Amino acid sequence: MSKKLTFCEHINEYNLEKLQTYVMNGKKYPGANFLEENGKLIKLDLLTEEQRISLARNLWNNHENKIVYRHIQSGDNVLFNRQPTLHKAGLMAHRVKVLPK
Repeated sequence: MSKKLTFCEHINEYNLEKLQTYVMNGKKYPGANFLEENGKLIKLDLLTEEQRISLARNLWNNHENKIVYRHIQSGDNVLFNRQPTLHKAGLMAHRVKVLPK
């Protein structure tokens, strides 16, 4: 489940190295599913390892227009709705804890 849920993270100088490893990992956990560049989504699981490494090296170029959709990790906050209600009390915030298989 943690590989399907994603968190969009904008690229900056503080998280560049971490996001580069996620792009290189691709669908391996912890990795990333998509890279958005100028509004265009690139599916990382369709690319070869060499193509992902090339994308990771070029993340800093024009980084203002890029977003990495990484796998959800322990410590991320998520919002869940308790069905069937849609009122405010039915929404609950939780902190993610990824469990090993």
